[in-house]
Amino acid sequence: MLEIVRNLLLPTLAALSATSSLHAAPSLEDYAAPPEIRNASLSGDGTKIAWIRSDSERELLCSYDLSLKAQTCYAEVTDLKPRSLYFAGKDHVILRTSARTLETDYFINEFEFTAAFSVDLATGAIEQLPQRLDDVMPQGLGRVIGVHEDGDKVFMPAFTQRGRTFTYDIYEVRTNSGSGRQIMRGTSNTKDWIIAPSGDVLARESMDDEKDLYTLDIRDGRGWKTVIEEQVEISTKSLVGLTADGKSVIVSEDGKHESNPAGLYPINLETGDIGPALFPVESDMEGILLDRNRVVIGVRLAGVTPGYFLLDEALNADVQAFLESLPSVNVELTSWSDDYSKLLFHLTGAPYSGHFAILDRTTGKTELVARSRPGISSAETAEVISIEYPARDGLMIPALVTFPLGTTQEEQVNLPMIVMPHGGPESHDQIGFDWMAQFFASRGYMVLQPNFRGSTGFGLSFLEAGYGEWGKAMQDDVTDGMNALAQIGWADPERVCIVGWSYGGFSALSGGAKTPDSYQCVVSIAGVSDLPKMLFDERWAAGEESWVMSYWERQIGNRKTDRSALEAVSPAYQADAFTAPVLLIHGRDDVAVPIAQSTRMRDALEAAGKDVELIIMKDQDHSLSTRNARVDAMKAIINFVDTHIGTP
Repeated sequence: MLEIVRNLLLPTLAALSATSSLHAAPSLEDYAAPPEIRNASLSGDGTKIAWIRSDSERELLCSYDLSLKAQTCYAEVTDLKPRSLYFAGKDHVILRTSARTLETDYFINEFEFTAAFSVDLATGAIEQLPQRLDDVMPQGLGRVIGVHEDGDKVFMPAFTQRGRTFTYDIYEVRTNSGSGRQIMRGTSNTKDWIIAPSGDVLARESMDDEKDLYTLDIRDGRGWKTVIEEQVEISTKSLVGLTADGKSVIVSEDGKHESNPAGLYPINLETGDIGPALFPVESDMEGILLDRNRVVIGVRLAGVTPGYFLLDEALNADVQAFLESLPSVNVELTSWSDDYSKLLFHLTGAPYSGHFAILDRTTGKTELVARSRPGISSAETAEVISIEYPARDGLMIPALVTFPLGTTQEEQVNLPMIVMPHGGPESHDQIGFDWMAQFFASRGYMVLQPNFRGSTGFGLSFLEAGYGEWGKAMQDDVTDGMNALAQIGWADPERVCIVGWSYGGFSALSGGAKTPDSYQCVVSIAGVSDLPKMLFDERWAAGEESWVMSYWERQIGNRKTDRSALEAVSPAYQADAFTAPVLLIHGRDDVAVPIAQSTRMRDALEAAGKDVELIIMKDQDHSLSTRNARVDAMKAIINFVDTHIGTP
């Protein structure tokens, strides 16, 4: 049964979302390019918002004064690949960026180098954090785990070289100069720290891959007290943050053991006692809300339409009321003022292509402050509904369907369709504004986004049902969704393409190999094609004893004992089965899925005499992060799709 929930708008937002009669139709660039405004973050005093602003060629770090309604831009950050930002004190913004690099000093490995920068909003000065620290390794060096109570220093963990090994230590770094000092030394097994705004180190977390031993220690005078010690290949626990009173650290439990239900648990810093769960364990966590000092505010709950559970009752009540006023919109709580009087939200899903809105809890009023995609109006956002369909074994599969823009229910029949499985695979698609789905819808295509078994967001048993099912039951779920939409008359089974990114690229290629008669074209963006090769590369990068290998073996299988079975579901070994033309797109600098996965697929298809094209995106990572790369990729994709299933 299909259920459609129509949107109810807040009056103030509805008025501000009206479409101008002079508005030009959205272009491909309006969809594929980075949002004009993204990564918005509210200052602690609630007077400013910092964000990344994009124009046709550049990305700029800017701030917006809420009282003056004025924007000031400080620096171009295009080449830095900005990932996130937030305020540290009133006049400093911390910007986290990344870039691909190659480590050759102790081992040969490609990875995404991260860096942090401090931007002084008063002077415009920019400093990289940290600077002038000897023997600090570049891996993970952009992480900030706290801001000093005086506002002019931040706490950063970093790997420090110790001869032929390393330790994971904490550094105190000045925001105005980047200079710093080490304040606590860890070990090679340390994976995280919790530190108070005063600079007192409170807890550390370790994972010994060789011994398969997880430990959590709290500070005990000048020493350490172990409060959790578990023998486990893959830890189900993770050190998260602090309670608001600073008296307990909080550990998350993913619930993958029956004896440990999912949730957040406080551990008293004086006694080491573990308290009861802080939120309902029957809910499925999608994310944890933390302030800049890792104080836990609450959790974001998973599902097709996400929700929230906040620890402060009054705050939780106000957020629930806001969500209830927007029942079929993806409402993301992005940041808040220190006193929680102002909350910044990002709204996506029809009719919102991406709107930033501030809720003033003292007045109860909501103000729209910016639109992340101003080139796409409310009237130009296609309808998205959630459905469920039965897989062939009876498991109910949740999914999203995006209808072609402007079609009525009577017109939603016999449509050309894009099947678009998500990446991960431990991820899920939600109601919201998916730029690829919306672009396809603007060109007359219906889009199916199946949350196949193995997806997060729908309970532990649903997630675990995907273990070992790459190319098998997980792929059947995708096929069954395509067939379901054809059977009810929405989709034309003779005009279907499958398009996927990352794991979704693997799924697209699997569809081309496993059910070749189902698709008229196949598009894989940064997709996996050779599972034995993937597992070999992961072992090379992480080590045979790493929890990373345990994770992938649980997900996929053992590259030695299961090799024949892995080859049987690897598209690169099934090239002869393809009948549909294939388009492969891959960033040359992709370190998540190496480009060899796509060249291997191209070579196999060419050797089998199949129709294949590989587009290599120079200087691009797994996400094709830059504006021009995404635009160029989407131009190639839509031309390919139009050629094979476009409306006559």
